[in-house]
Amino acid sequence: LIGELLDAMHADRFAVDGFEADDVIATLATQAEAAGFEVLIVTGDRDSFQLITENVTVLYPTKGVSELTRFTPEKVVEKYGLTPQQYPDFAALRGDPSDNLPGIPGVGEKTAAKWINQFGSFAELVERADEVKGKAGQNFRDHLDAVKMNRVLTEMVRDVELPKSPAELERAPYDRTAVTGVLDILEIRNPSLRERLLAVDPGAAEAEPPAPAAGIELDGVVLGSGEVAPWLEAHGAQPLGVMTVDTWSLGAGTVTEVALAAADGAAAWLDPTQLEEADERAFAAWVSDPERPKVLHNAKNVMRVFPEHGWQLEGVAMDTALAAYLVKPGRRSFALDALAVEYLGRELAPA
Repeated sequence: LIGELLDAMHADRFAVDGFEADDVIATLATQAEAAGFEVLIVTGDRDSFQLITENVTVLYPTKGVSELTRFTPEKVVEKYGLTPQQYPDFAALRGDPSDNLPGIPGVGEKTAAKWINQFGSFAELVERADEVKGKAGQNFRDHLDAVKMNRVLTEMVRDVELPKSPAELERAPYDRTAVTGVLDILEIRNPSLRERLLAVDPGAAEAEPPAPAAGIELDGVVLGSGEVAPWLEAHGAQPLGVMTVDTWSLGAGTVTEVALAAADGAAAWLDPTQLEEADERAFAAWVSDPERPKVLHNAKNVMRVFPEHGWQLEGVAMDTALAAYLVKPGRRSFALDALAVEYLGRELAPA
């Protein structure tokens, strides 16, 4: 799916049989520098430090992706006491468990850097292995074959045959419909994240923002004493959306707020704990009438808490949470605000 997202963003990606991603990066960086580009490589792989030159910089994550350290030739010397060209020699001696490169017992970064500086190169160190003193020197000789293999593996390939050159990798406008579709599949509904992703679309200036689904203007009223029965008489025959604010704990619950809305824009809010007797009867009759259609989100919760007030919910014509489950059972969230973003392109205002 990540590949599909990159394709929808018209971002070129390469996979070459027999080569690692590092080799593709090394090839592109080498070609780009030769073509006069200033190159930035964002990676957490320190082996890429061997690619650093005056025109190639590595941005290395030091705190997630929020902080990146800019590694230049000077920074590599400051950090390791070595040049970028010496880094593969150093890495071969140090080893790297994350890349399955065995280290030499008793040889850490300081010793590895000292040996490279003392002998000038890995090749010279191997040639003069008998001159390395102490227990560390003996360990080096004992593990020489493994270290030689490390040195082969730490050298990146810079001449992989690629289908495109750096000059052909100019960013193109997104297929915004396809991008949105993949984001939906990945259940990335955060409006801010979507906006930031689409904002860096090279074609964003020309693209028309997707229009949200058509909505309705609500003419909402707060129903006071004696007003519930007349309102239901006027609007209760048509399908009404029902939302509640309620609590449920230890087998008991209370409804503290009820909101009703119709497709024609009529809407009302009421406090069920403050109903007069006539309003209470009218509301209970409407709730229990199977011929009066109701639309709810997660009707199960309402069916559980309404009986605490003596109301029996009937006539549920639609449950949007249940419908969302039937459409996509594996989705991460069935919350109404998430569904509104996904299906309507609208962000619900906070309560």
